[in-house]
Amino acid sequence: MELVIEEVLVNIVKYAYAGREPGDMTIICSEDEEHLILDVEDSGVPFDLLTAAEPDVTAGVEERPIGGLGIYLIKKLTDEVRYRRDGDRNRLTLKLSSKTGERQIS
Repeated sequence: MELVIEEVLVNIVKYAYAGREPGDMTIICSEDEEHLILDVEDSGVPFDLLTAAEPDVTAGVEERPIGGLGIYLIKKLTDEVRYRRDGDRNRLTLKLSSKTGERQIS
């Protein structure tokens, strides 16, 4: 969960307000019977992370550009990711399994 929320927040801070006036961000945490649910909202530029191209994780480390794995990790470490633009707000909902254990990234 920590890695997922860190990646989301870093991307918002780094890209959502680049070259613009400072904005705001809201994080709401809730849960259901099986998931921790994070709702993250910002007023930055529209960006649907679900449409981002997948990085080539089969390439050697020397062949890969620096960075570019944040969205990949968010998608792999969550059970569900939803995005919508609501007026002038980005709304991202992330569901993470509340069951203990490690998740395999492949």
